[in-house]
Amino acid sequence: MSAAFFPDPHAAAHTLVSGKPFATLAIWAVQHLVLVATIGTTIGHRIFGLRVVRDDGVRPVGFAKAAIRTLMIALVIPAVVWDDEGRGLHDRAAGTRLVRTRSAR
Repeated sequence: MSAAFFPDPHAAAHTLVSGKPFATLAIWAVQHLVLVATIGTTIGHRIFGLRVVRDDGVRPVGFAKAAIRTLMIALVIPAVVWDDEGRGLHDRAAGTRLVRTRSAR
């Protein structure tokens, strides 16, 4: 995806998959941060009926908590380590949780 804006000059062929990896990560991080901070859900979360909320389940996530969560997920390790409640380390560190907004089909 980043190849459209940040092509890798060393790639043999200029295709959509020959972009710079850190540019791809940066694009992902910006969209994740903006969407979680503003509407509490990413595109994938919305498709599967999920939403990110603060631990109290009432207030919106906000920029600071979304930034912590995004940075932790970008490190990958916190997203694959979870506790007995099923919460990833990124959610524990940010004080957020992923909740279902509608019943699964």
